[in-house]
Amino acid sequence: MRVTVILSLAALSACASSKPGSAIAGGAADVPIGTSTFRIRPTDGLMVHVVPFDLNTVWRALPVVFDSLGITISEVDATHHVIGSPGFKAHKRLRNVALSKLIDCGSTQGFPSADEYDVNLSVLTQVEVGKAGSTSVATKVDAAARPMAFPGAYTKCSTKGLLETSIVEAVTRYLQR
Repeated sequence: MRVTVILSLAALSACASSKPGSAIAGGAADVPIGTSTFRIRPTDGLMVHVVPFDLNTVWRALPVVFDSLGITISEVDATHHVIGSPGFKAHKRLRNVALSKLIDCGSTQGFPSADEYDVNLSVLTQVEVGKAGSTSVATKVDAAARPMAFPGAYTKCSTKGLLETSIVEAVTRYLQR
């Protein structure tokens, strides 16, 4: 399945326009988690920010930033400058942040489902050369969740935009030190 994700990224970037994040803006993907596979459908779109640093400097900072946020990197495409994880399990928190602050999976019995459910996340970031020495940082977060106590299909969650913004803020902090 990893090969499928990499090939999908390559195919998408081959027919991509100059729009930031074109290599990660694709459609639904089948993501393997352990012995299961689930389908993540895309969010409404990418979140794109511009930072005042050159592409190579931002690219070198991303592994440190992902680690600081608790995102294990399982995919790196140095040709298209894509980094992240197309699928990993999270429960209650990502590093020290409650999942309900990052994603919305609805609520059950008055509690945010993201904090109680079995959650699968996909976090991919693509960096591209911007204007005047800047870099576009496009991040796509997809999530799906299901109750831990019941077998069944995962349902789509929506991103709240905080994780995407946190990646850019962490890059900026890291590079301004």
